Amino acid sequence: MKFIPLVDQRDEMLRQLVKEEGIEEGIEKVARNLLSMGLPVETIKKATGLNEATIRSLKKDMRVK
Repeated sequence: MKFIPLVDQRDEMLRQLVKEEGIEEGIEKVARNLLSMGLPVETIKKATGLNEATIRSLKKDMRVK
């Protein structure tokens, strides 16, 4: 059995968290682009895997800015 020092475990957890956040931000960016192209929410749900509430929230935020 190989033991990984706690610092390495923490660093790996942080890298994974940052990676997941980056992927999530990328998916939301794609959803905003699809919204700006006028695609229906249902299509964006299928394309991104985001739920309807998240997509509607992104759409609302786009109108505010």
